[in-house]
Order: sequence, then C-alpha cells, then structure tokens
Amino acid sequence: MEIGLLNAPHIHIMVNHFPVILVPVGIALMTVGLFRGSEDLKKAAAWIFVFTGLFAGAAFVTGDMASDVIGSLVPGSVGPALARHDQAAGIALSGEVMLAVFSLWGLYFSRLKMMPVRIAVIALAGGFVVTGLMGWTANLGGQIRHTEITAAVSPVPSLPLPR
Repeated sequence: MEIGLLNAPHIHIMVNHFPVILVPVGIALMTVGLFRGSEDLKKAAAWIFVFTGLFAGAAFVTGDMASDVIGSLVPGSVGPALARHDQAAGIALSGEVMLAVFSLWGLYFSRLKMMPVRIAVIALAGGFVVTGLMGWTANLGGQIRHTEITAAVSPVPSLPLPR
C-alpha cells in the first residue's frame, strides 16, 4: 500500500506512535483527576483510552501490511523478529481493546453522574498494564530495524586521564 511518498511501513510507524504516547497521557490525566476529584479530567482520560483503542487497531492493521514490505526489503532474516513483534502486538492490542471497552463502559455508566473512584482506579491500573504492553511491543518492533537495541553492550574502554 502506498499513499504518495508513504508506503505501508511509513504509515505503520506514524500510526503506532499514537497508542504508545496517548496511554501515558491518559494515565496522567486520570491520576490528576483522581487526586483533584475532577470529573472532567477523569472522563477526558477515559475518552483518551477509548480513542487509543482505535489507534491501536489501526497500528495492528498497518503492521500486517508493513510486514509484507519489510520482509522483502530488509536484507537478512527478519522473520523471527517480525513474528515476535506480531505476537506482542496482538497481546497489546487485546489489552488496549479491553481498556477501551472498559473505559467506554465507565463513561456510559457515569454519563449523568460522577465516575466512581473504583472505575477510575481500574482504568488507571489498566493504563499502566497497557503502557507496559505497548512499550514491549514497540521495543520488539524497533529490533526489526534497529540493531543497536539488540547489540550486545560492550564495556566502554577506559581512556587515559589527562595529566
């Protein structure tokens, strides 16, 4: 798939940054909303979690298209790295969809009244879990093209001290 100068990997890389970044934004808003007792902030965080589910779905779909292109463009065998990233993406997408559905349920439940603290706390905890899953998935995706992520770390040679 190509759109102008963009191909599937470009589109995937652009789209996949949204869920990775927006879930922590939702966590921050939910945390502040809980401490300040702000319904607006709690509901804004819940909406961010809902919309992030849409971006996560788009990242997953564009990832399938990108893997076809990457497999043919990248020299060497990237198959195992792609498989690990794809498996992690499925798990992260599942977590994000659960967070999005729970957040949407919480918004519906609290549409005419305050969002119960326990719903906000559960969504907050889910946000932390999803952030971890998204970070893990992003790291595995980065390993496909960024060898510096997986390269063995060698000690930095000590330099002689100036005299």
